[in-house]
Amino acid sequence: MNVLVAVDNSEATLRLVDFAAKHFHGPDYTLHILHIQAVEAAALPGGAGAAAFAYETSDALSEEQEAEARKFLQEVVQPRLSKVNLKPVLHMKRVLGSSSSLIGETICKQAAELDAAFTLLTKSSKNAITKFFVGSVTKYCVQHSQNAVVVL
Repeated sequence: MNVLVAVDNSEATLRLVDFAAKHFHGPDYTLHILHIQAVEAAALPGGAGAAAFAYETSDALSEEQEAEARKFLQEVVQPRLSKVNLKPVLHMKRVLGSSSSLIGETICKQAAELDAAFTLLTKSSKNAITKFFVGSVTKYCVQHSQNAVVVL
């Protein structure tokens, strides 16, 4: 049975990892950890030169985000799961943009591709005011996922 845990680099997602380790271990479960890097599209005036600079800058930032995500997964998430002899499958996805619906759609697609029995998400890793104005990845997934969503 596949279980998808969507994480970011926040402390809040560590509860998900600990919950998954406690409740979804053993030979019947395959734990999938998904980390999404949201890359903002740079829109600069100035023609082809500015567009090339924006692309290179965006790519460099993407590589930096990916390195931070990989470090978080390897140095924080994996050791927590290794304590209970779990060897998760790590997934990293890069999306262009940071809207809740775009990130939520990516999580839902990954869950569907894995045929995940459950997708584990946090309520929010943002404060209440930010969540009110920006929207919620969790809300998107609860409304659109074809798989069961567990919210902690």
